[in-house]
Amino acid sequence: MQMKLNDTINVACKQRLINDTTKQELHEYRERFRNAFFHADMQKMFGDQTTPVTGLDFGEREIEHNDVTIQSLPLLLGEALWQNARANAIPYFRRVDALIRDTLPKVFPNKEN
Repeated sequence: MQMKLNDTINVACKQRLINDTTKQELHEYRERFRNAFFHADMQKMFGDQTTPVTGLDFGEREIEHNDVTIQSLPLLLGEALWQNARANAIPYFRRVDALIRDTLPKVFPNKEN
């Protein structure tokens, strides 16, 4: 519990509890989800993803259509976080659950006894 997540992942791989592919996958999860969310880093979470935005210029009386980066729209971040969680939470938790189930026999080899 006192180790950093980065170090925990690396030690798990070094002890052969996980392979290099899983190590890389976990580091991607760590960066994209955990660090981005807990450090409120919208650039890490959404990168250069854009969303179409329609605006009205009242002075010129023109309607404007632009693609704007999600992380640059504070008013839409709540919705963007919700959509991100909706799209990624279940696959993420299923993958982590499968990883735990695959790793348990390595950590507790006599578990069945």
